[in-house]
Amino acid sequence: MRGVLRALLASGLGLMCSVLLVELAARIVFANVIVYDVEMSKYATRVKRSSDNMNISHEHVPGSNTKLMGVEVDINSFGYRDEEYPVERIPGSVRVLMLGDSITFGWGVDEGNTFSSLLEQDLARQLIGKVEVINSGVGNYNTVQQVAAFKKHGSKLSPDCVVVNFFLNDAEPTPQRSRVAGLLEHFQSLVFMWSRYDFLMRSVGQRPDAITYYTDLYGASDGWKAARESLTELKGVTSSHGAKLLLVLIPDLHIRDGQYPFLGVHEAVTDFAISQGIPTIDLLPYFQGVDDMSMLWVSADDAHPNSEGHRLIADGIRDTLIDQCIVEFNP
Repeated sequence: MRGVLRALLASGLGLMCSVLLVELAARIVFANVIVYDVEMSKYATRVKRSSDNMNISHEHVPGSNTKLMGVEVDINSFGYRDEEYPVERIPGSVRVLMLGDSITFGWGVDEGNTFSSLLEQDLARQLIGKVEVINSGVGNYNTVQQVAAFKKHGSKLSPDCVVVNFFLNDAEPTPQRSRVAGLLEHFQSLVFMWSRYDFLMRSVGQRPDAITYYTDLYGASDGWKAARESLTELKGVTSSHGAKLLLVLIPDLHIRDGQYPFLGVHEAVTDFAISQGIPTIDLLPYFQGVDDMSMLWVSADDAHPNSEGHRLIADGIRDTLIDQCIVEFNP
């Protein structure tokens, strides 16, 4: 019996050492090689924390700092990737608050090249007085989370304008991370292996392709219903605070030969926003003239917009933002 126990113990220790060695090797490699899913796991473990609000699920750790996708990420005391803004407004200033997910956050680009920062620079040149464009984007947020986070944090900043930057996956259900999933995120080797497995399953058709998935999502799904309810709620909240609301549709950058497979999704979101009296900008036309859409990607395996993509987004938003939101506050 003792021999069996010793053998089991030796096997267990050997397995543990093997796992640790594989993880050590993975961390050495991924410290110098950028892989999207591994970088996302770093984001989850170094910058995020669980929220006490179930509709928010997770939020940034105020004051946190790390390097992701090769760029520095600094989170201010409010939990935003932006400079520090006082709660008290500067007299005569205009304040715009950006809601969104990892695109708004500026995944893979320097803070100064996010479309929020670019808009702030553009508006400062065009308008009289100070204009603050605050970036409250958080990776993996959907519309429900964005609105819940605005009610908890963003409304305290008393913005004149609130901009919802809407992407295809914003109608997905709010994720609730399990403790097991949270633990596994700390193992970069496991994250990498799972990402390769997921890619393989999609490649052989064992998981739905993106077109099918999003078409179904914007049918009668609970996620799309919850997103609509949150947008309606946000319209009421901003109106009660005397703030303007604008919705911006950001296209998926997997456009092939000028054909965009998610026109139906954009129409569904636009029709709903119009029915609620929410001014809407569809940025798809600003991207359709680009010959090679991958030139606007952060990396070969990551279709988040790079700095040039953020420049296009800023250009597409600017004039409508002035006309629909800012001109009333900055005549």
